[in-house]
Amino acid sequence: MSAPAATLPRRPPRRALSELIVTEAKCAWRAPVGLALGVLVPVIILVILGSVGGLQKIIPGSNPPVTYMTAYVPVLIGLVLVMIALISLPIVLVNQREHGFLRRLSTTPVAPRWLLAAQVAVNVVLAVVAMIMIVAGAALFYHVPAPAQLGGFVLSALLAMAALFAIGLFIAAVAANGVVAAVLGTLFLYPLIFFAGLWVPRQSMSPAMRHISDYTPLGAGVHSMLSSMQGSFPPRSRCWSWPHGRWYSAWPPSSCSAGSSDDRDDNGHHRRGGPGRLGVPVPVAAEERHRDLRATPLHPSRPQRERRTAAEILRRARRRPALLDRGGVRP
Repeated sequence: MSAPAATLPRRPPRRALSELIVTEAKCAWRAPVGLALGVLVPVIILVILGSVGGLQKIIPGSNPPVTYMTAYVPVLIGLVLVMIALISLPIVLVNQREHGFLRRLSTTPVAPRWLLAAQVAVNVVLAVVAMIMIVAGAALFYHVPAPAQLGGFVLSALLAMAALFAIGLFIAAVAANGVVAAVLGTLFLYPLIFFAGLWVPRQSMSPAMRHISDYTPLGAGVHSMLSSMQGSFPPRSRCWSWPHGRWYSAWPPSSCSAGSSDDRDDNGHHRRGGPGRLGVPVPVAAEERHRDLRATPLHPSRPQRERRTAAEILRRARRRPALLDRGGVRP
């Protein structure tokens, strides 16, 4: 009788994950989709932008003042993330599924999540290398200041990376083949990099476009990274809670649904007569009404109700027809 065949262990050894990461790194070197799109293309764009004269000028209307070259550094980092997360990662995973690699891997003790972990680890390393090259190259050769708030910069990059890698894994899960994965990745890629400011800097966008950009993961990430480069921690958004009748702070900026904080004063109020949500001017009468509501308790006590004079009641009654009008003031 022949000797019994050696049985496979129930759990793979710990070194199997590291060996799988090394194998995926070798495959990424032999088919350098992420290396070419995620590393070389953004670095080449950085060199081209640095060779163009006039990018050291300050963007008109930017507050605080920032040059075009400084504003493009976080945009190029965002380009690195979308190229790797939305193009390289889904295509590689879908191609491995098409070639039967995942089916053969299922006959081994290695769990499928280990392959996902290995792919994410390899692509994260590529993204980190590309980001270091862009930041270091811009600081050494093109006089772009290094991030003054390093902790906020790293945190913003990690959050943007996590959001984009989640979208990339979703594309890999729903795509039937590599072509579909490439098409879906492209459909996500172009709107994201547009609102991140690749063609038009965020500082030159209209208030409505900038408001939409704050709701995209890449636009919020670029805004936070640029704020960190200028020396301030990624800003909080001032959000108005209608049920509670008060302002509250939210971070990141995309988590607020009450408009951009750039259109408010130091107290979180809309500037008088200035642009409000989506760039629509705030009526003066409506603005005063909102301030009265903030100053008035939701449930006033009886002495407070008694202190309301007839003149105050008359003044509120005269203002009500103006509030019913959409323009805020009737002729």
